[in-house]
Amino acid sequence: MEIVTINTSDGLKLKALHYEGKDSCVLFIGGLDGNWQTLDFADVLAKSLNRIDIGFLFLHHRGSFQILNIRKEVGKYPILIGSALEKFEDCIYDIDASIEKIIKLGYKKIIVIAHSYGVDKFYYYMVKKELSIHKLVFINPPNLYHKCQKIFLNFNEKNVDSVSDNTLIQYANWVYKNNDSKNNMISAAIKYNFVNNIQNDTTFACLNCDKYVIIGSDDGVLKSNPEIVNILQDMSPYRVHLFIVEGANHIFIEKSKELAQLLVEVLKE
Repeated sequence: MEIVTINTSDGLKLKALHYEGKDSCVLFIGGLDGNWQTLDFADVLAKSLNRIDIGFLFLHHRGSFQILNIRKEVGKYPILIGSALEKFEDCIYDIDASIEKIIKLGYKKIIVIAHSYGVDKFYYYMVKKELSIHKLVFINPPNLYHKCQKIFLNFNEKNVDSVSDNTLIQYANWVYKNNDSKNNMISAAIKYNFVNNIQNDTTFACLNCDKYVIIGSDDGVLKSNPEIVNILQDMSPYRVHLFIVEGANHIFIEKSKELAQLLVEVLKE
């Protein structure tokens, strides 16, 4: 495993963990705050896929940590990024640069695996960009719509500035002191949320590759959107495959091996 630098077109120098493979490489896009320290299942997944010669690039995007100092390509001083500060639409810069990096590393096939909020980011990317990938995996796509509804019921534009810092922190970055950041992230996330748009948008179904959606039976997405199972099963003619991992929560605690075994089966040639 090596640490590589991802240079985005807007000047950020991001870091990614790379497990070298042969012809195919996974681009792993974590969710809100999702990083190598918090997503243990990603390490298990990377090592399992590496045994069958599939490379793995875990991108630490600009929302992988809550707040982080990072250097720009030009300039002496670092800037602050992180999920508490990121603008949702900027995910395009991170994904673009990561795909370019995988190509430069010599891989012929790109497999995208997105988890949680990373699903919404790649869904947004698909809507905005033309791309060619070998396979696509969405793991525990989030249900941001209901989360955002709850937030706006508690914090509207008139009183958000009066909320204490501690209260904001307790909401785990779903509301920010910076109104522009809050509005950019939440509005875009609702608009491009996978769970709430999958029936009304053809981008996912018509993408010309095999698509896999993996959901833990104990993850909140099934509780708030049980109809997603029928929706995805109806999309099977479009090369959409649904798997449910029994007993798995949002980050697959004690179920990472089961997830890895499943992905080894569906991703091997």
